[in-house]
Amino acid sequence: MNGEDQGLRFFELAAANPLLGQISEPALKSLMTYGALVEVGAGEHLIRQGAQSDAAYLLVDGEVDVVIENSYESVHLTLLSTGAILGEIGVFTGLPRNASVIARGSIRALRFARDDILMAGYGSPPFLRSIMGALGQSIYHYNNALGFFTNALAAIEQRNFDPVLLNDLMYPIPELIKFSQAFRRIAEQIIQRQARNREMDSAAAIQRAMLPKIEPRDFTEGELDIFADMIPAREVGGDLYDVVKVDQNRVAISIGDVCGKGVPASLFMAITQTVMRLVVRAGENLQAEIGAANDLIAANNREEMFTTLFCGIIDAQSGTVTYCNCGHNPPLVLRRGQRTFERLRACGPPLGIMNGLTYEQREIALAPGDMLLLYTDGVTETENWETAQFGMERLEAAVLATLGQPARRIVEEVIARVTTFADGAPQSDDITCLAVVRGDLAGRAR
Repeated sequence: MNGEDQGLRFFELAAANPLLGQISEPALKSLMTYGALVEVGAGEHLIRQGAQSDAAYLLVDGEVDVVIENSYESVHLTLLSTGAILGEIGVFTGLPRNASVIARGSIRALRFARDDILMAGYGSPPFLRSIMGALGQSIYHYNNALGFFTNALAAIEQRNFDPVLLNDLMYPIPELIKFSQAFRRIAEQIIQRQARNREMDSAAAIQRAMLPKIEPRDFTEGELDIFADMIPAREVGGDLYDVVKVDQNRVAISIGDVCGKGVPASLFMAITQTVMRLVVRAGENLQAEIGAANDLIAANNREEMFTTLFCGIIDAQSGTVTYCNCGHNPPLVLRRGQRTFERLRACGPPLGIMNGLTYEQREIALAPGDMLLLYTDGVTETENWETAQFGMERLEAAVLATLGQPARRIVEEVIARVTTFADGAPQSDDITCLAVVRGDLAGRAR
C-alpha cells in the first residue's frame, strides 16, 4: 500500500471513530497530518499506567489489551482493536494514565500529541461534547456501580441480601468486569454460608433440646443435687450428658465424648444418647445393658466412629453408684471433709468399636456430702496461647475451691477456671461437666 492509500485508510478509520468522527472534515484532515505512526511489538506497552497523559492514539492495525497493573495481579479491563482511540480522556483531563495498553501482537498506531488533540477540540465543539459525554458516562457508570456495591455490602452485612441482585452483576461495564465477577463469587459464598449458619443454628437448638433440664426434685425429691453444663467448640458438639429417672429412688447419669468434631460427631452423639435412653431403663443389669448399647451403636457403623462413655445408676437412698466406664476420662470422687480424690477408671472399651464387647460393672458408695464429678477431655486438654493444657491438677484445685458448695457452683467454677486459663485461645474441643452431690449438702443447696 502506497503512502497515499495508507493516508486515506487512516483518515477513514478516524472518521469512522465515534469521537474523532465529530471533528469537522477539514479539522480532522489537519489533525491527521500531525499524527506520527508508531509500531509496538507483541507484549510491549503502548501506554503505561501512571505515565503522563501527553498523547492520544488511533489504533490502525492490531489488537491491544487494556489492563490495570498492580503488585498483586493485573486486572484485564477490555480488548480493543483497529479503529479504537486510546488515551483521549487523559489528554483532556491532564490526569496520569489510569491503565496500561499492551499490544497482543505487533501493532501500529497514530500518535497525536496533546496540544494537537486540544487544538482540534477547540475548533470542533461536537468533538468536545463527545469527549465530555464519554467522561460523564464513565462517571455515571462508576457512580451507579459504587452505589450498587455499597448497598449490596450493607444488605449482606444485615443478612437481607436478595440473591436476585446478583443478576445486575452479569453484564458490568468493562472496567469493572473482574471486580464484579469477584464480588459475585464472594456474595454467593456469603449467602451460602449464611444459609448454612441458619441450618447450624437450628441443629444447635435441636441438640440443646436433647440435653436434659435438670431439676433435682423431679428425680429424687432433692436427695441428689445434680447440675451439668456443656460448651461446644463449634455450633454443634460431640459431647453428651444425660440425667434420666429410672424409678422413685434411682437416677441414671451419663457423660460421653464422640470421636471427631462438628456435624458428624453431633449426629453420632444423638444416636448414642438415644440408644442409651432405650437400653438403660430397668437399671437391673448395667453391664448387659451397656453391652446391648454397644452392639446397637456398632451396627452399620461404616464411618468407624466411637464414643467414650461413663454411665452410672445412683440409688439416692443408699448412695450406691453402679457404673460402667467405657474408655472415658476417670470421674472424680471427693469424700466429705477430705482433699484427696478417688478416680473411677475405665472398665471397658469405648462404645461402637465392634460388636460383642463385654463390660465390667462396678460399684461405689456416696455418703452424705460426697461429690462425684464427670467431665470430658475438653476440660483437661484445653490449651492456652502457649499450648499448655489445663490438666488434672488445675481441675482438682477448682473442685477443692468449692468445698461445701452445691453442684451448680462446682460446675460453674470448673468452667470459669478453664475459660480463664485459655485466655481467649481457640477452643478445640467441647467442654462438658456434670456434678453430683449427695445428702445433707443437696438439701441445703435447695
